[in-house]
Amino acid sequence: MDTVDGAVGVMLESGTDGPFQLLSVSPAQAIEDLEAAAGLFEGYAARAAELNLKPVIERIYASPRALPALRAARSSTLEAYGIGITNEPTWICNPLIAGGILDTIQVLGISAHKDWTWKRLDLDGTCSGTLVSAPSLQVLGLSDLCGAVGRPPTDALRGMFEGSETTLKQHGFRYQDVSRTWLYVADLLDWYGDLNTVRNQLFSRCGINGDTTPPASSCVQGFHPAGAPCFMELLAVKGTEG
Repeated sequence: MDTVDGAVGVMLESGTDGPFQLLSVSPAQAIEDLEAAAGLFEGYAARAAELNLKPVIERIYASPRALPALRAARSSTLEAYGIGITNEPTWICNPLIAGGILDTIQVLGISAHKDWTWKRLDLDGTCSGTLVSAPSLQVLGLSDLCGAVGRPPTDALRGMFEGSETTLKQHGFRYQDVSRTWLYVADLLDWYGDLNTVRNQLFSRCGINGDTTPPASSCVQGFHPAGAPCFMELLAVKGTEG
């Protein structure tokens, strides 16, 4: 347990002996003000700078009422530690159980070796993406893939999955390359059956069946800051030598 600018927080990390690293920073008590929130961002930024960590997937659990101020705090803190502002993270705007305005920051990233590259993708505002290239593999991370506002459940979910499939193809990946998905649905209980139906239809169309391992996945109730009824992240990996 570390003390960061007066905010007591817990930092967990794994994989720091290799290129892929997972960093999680959580407050030990509810964060009620922007100063404490800035302290949690500073704890993350300081460790990320030390590890030279470049994010592939970054998500932040936050209260929607403080989102503009939290965005500004994140940007200024990363810049102060010499970390270039990358893609917009995934903001999961659920009401926080413990109250407060900011909860856990989770980052899956790389500390690139000399023959590895990391780059931000220009996706015309449709989603956020990063591409990691190494001599024998490529890793694609996509975030903020959204279903359309005001559409019936099957239409919104289908649009979200089809958008992810289109973006994968644009960068030379297929759904068979997807190793992990994270799904967020605002009305999870009512939409869960439609979610499974639409996802199974996608897998069938993409050739993921009983003989093929589907992506590992988790689905939670999640509210998007722009009001999208559903949104997702994914991680795809493929070998460049077969």
